[in-house]
Amino acid sequence: YLFNSLLLADGRGPWHVDHPGTPLQWLGALLLRARYLGVGTEASLAADLIAHPLAYHSLIRIAGVILLLLSQAWCGWRLLRAGISLPLLLFAQLSPFLVWDGALYLARLSPETLLSAVGLLLLPFLAAPRRPILMGLLLALLATLKANTLPLLLCIFLLEGWRARGRALGAFLASYLIITIPIWPRLGWMFAWYCRVLQLGGMYGQEG
Repeated sequence: YLFNSLLLADGRGPWHVDHPGTPLQWLGALLLRARYLGVGTEASLAADLIAHPLAYHSLIRIAGVILLLLSQAWCGWRLLRAGISLPLLLFAQLSPFLVWDGALYLARLSPETLLSAVGLLLLPFLAAPRRPILMGLLLALLATLKANTLPLLLCIFLLEGWRARGRALGAFLASYLIITIPIWPRLGWMFAWYCRVLQLGGMYGQEG
């Protein structure tokens, strides 16, 4: 993700698109460019990243953790306002860490941290379904971080009325296409890879 963020920061499309993980690459590109403009010492961003890889890596990772903490606070506040009981509220806020390897992702540069943050932002809208446009945007962020969250698109049926559901679906499709602009040339490969995973099984579409 670090070097694919570098590609995006240099105006080129990321090569790693399996998840596809594009929002993390967008965040990484913005942070890489900001750090280089602020404290870069080499002739180019690429050279500076090679010279200080840990600093750039840590910057993106810590930014993801901060976004997760902010999402936890916002989610708790919204659920509290919605009248959710304190035990359920705490369970929701701590849910990213209840899986066996949840805390490990905080030490890695991976989509899971942002995935948890966006999931917590979505949760209050599932508890009290409304604002279809925002729901569609959040679902698109989840789907572009990890394709295996696509079944969550069924959450739009929690909205009342087909008009609201249609607006949520439209917002999802528009947001998905906008977020993935950098990887449009590789969308065909990405969806073909998804088909191989479904047909062959295995973690990366390999039998066995």
